[in-house]
Amino acid sequence: MFWNIKNASGIYRKPLSYELEHQREKPPGETIFCLSPFTEKTITMKHLLLLVTAFILTIPSARAQDKLPPLNQQILDYVTSVIGTQVDRGECWDLANQALILIDAKWDRNYEYGKELNPKKDKILPGDIIQFKNVKIRYQSGNTIFTETMDHHTAIVYRVLGKDVFELAHQNTGFSGRKVGLSNLDLNTVQSGKMWFYRPER
Repeated sequence: MFWNIKNASGIYRKPLSYELEHQREKPPGETIFCLSPFTEKTITMKHLLLLVTAFILTIPSARAQDKLPPLNQQILDYVTSVIGTQVDRGECWDLANQALILIDAKWDRNYEYGKELNPKKDKILPGDIIQFKNVKIRYQSGNTIFTETMDHHTAIVYRVLGKDVFELAHQNTGFSGRKVGLSNLDLNTVQSGKMWFYRPER
């Protein structure tokens, strides 16, 4: 199971840091509060308390939206723990195999990793597994056209970035070798081949 890549590199997420480029003196009774990396507003302590209260009240609903099926969450936790390391032999299949063994999932021990999904009808979630066969991807960045081929490859959805756009965790790739790395996949750039999506089940 190999993933051959031409002119492509891995995309890694890095924490962003911001610095306040300028400061000014605050008037008495007011607090300077940075609402975003790019904006600065002057608000009173009363307004600040209202903002904090509103933020706290939104936390439960945000968590509810982000909640994954238990098995998906367990796979995601496992993948997070092995990013940057080699899993088993370093084959692409080994990452999915070890994750499914760890959570005691039910699957055929081959290339059917659970309940098959239809990405056009079903919501794809982090922790779902994708099997590729003879997939060819073509996309343009600036003036450069990139071509990627996945003859026989396995990857795990690490994040959903948008409609039909995913961040994948996989190994045995051209950008991270036999260690687990992260890269993006836009289904709209797939030119040919077959893909199967699976949700782990027990």
